[in-house]
Amino acid sequence: HKMPATLPNDGIVILSNPDELPSVAGIRLGADMNMASSGTSSDNPDAARDEGLSLVKGDAHPITDGLTVENIKLTRYTKVTSYDGYDVLMYGGNSGEDPVLLVKNEPSSKVVVMPFSLNYSNFPMLLEFPLMIYNLIEYYAPSTIADYVFDINENLTLKARGESLEMVGPATTLTLEDFPASVQLVNPGIYTLSQTIISGEEIVESFYVRVPPQESNINLVEDALTNPYFMLEEQVDDLDLLLYFAIAMVALLFAEWWLKTREQS
Repeated sequence: HKMPATLPNDGIVILSNPDELPSVAGIRLGADMNMASSGTSSDNPDAARDEGLSLVKGDAHPITDGLTVENIKLTRYTKVTSYDGYDVLMYGGNSGEDPVLLVKNEPSSKVVVMPFSLNYSNFPMLLEFPLMIYNLIEYYAPSTIADYVFDINENLTLKARGESLEMVGPATTLTLEDFPASVQLVNPGIYTLSQTIISGEEIVESFYVRVPPQESNINLVEDALTNPYFMLEEQVDDLDLLLYFAIAMVALLFAEWWLKTREQS
C-alpha cells in the first residue's frame, strides 16, 4: 500500500493496492469499489475469499497463460479511471468491466499494476498466484537461452531482456531486435551473446555448438561398409576408327560398281 514518489525506470515495478500513483505511471485511480456477492460484507477478508465475485479474463497475454482467471475471487478494489499504454489482463466489478490487473512493457517502463489488496481475495491461496509470478519473471526477465550446449544445424530460440541482442561466433555476427528470435547454428564452436538491460548493465553469456557425438565416436564399429568403391565406366574412344572403316568400305563398293560398268560397256 506504499507507493514511491517517483516511479523507478531501471527495473520491473509491481504496484500492489496503490492509494495514489505518480503521474508518470500513466494511470489514474478513482474510488474504492465493492464487488461482494449478495449478503456478504466486503470488510471481512474471510468472506472475500469465500464469497467474492469471480474475475474476468482480459487480453490474451503470456502473464496469464495457464491461469484460470475465473477461479480468482475479489470483493474490494480501487477503480482505475484511465490507463494509457497498458494491457488489461483481468477485469473485476459487478459488471466485469473494471481493470484489476494492468501491465506495460516498454524499453524504459516495465510496470504491473494490481489495484486491490490480496487480503480481500482468494488469489494467494490458489495455484494461479505462483504461476502468475513465474510468468511475470519469464515475461519481463526471460532466460536468453534454454541450454548452453547445442548440436550443429540445431535451431536456437533466443529471448532478450534488453532492446537488442548481439550474437558473435564462428563466421557469425548477428544483431537481433525482434524476439523471440530463431537462429540456425551451422558452424561448431563457441558463441557469445551480449545485451544491455534496462538498468544499463551489460550481460554476456556463452554457449557451445558441437558436432553430433555419433560423428566423432572413434570407437564406433560398423557392420559393413556401404559402397566403398566407385567404378568408373570405360570410355569408348574408337568411334572415329569405325567411321574411317565405313568410308573405306563404301569407296571400295563404289569402285567395284564402276569397274563392272566399264566391263559391260
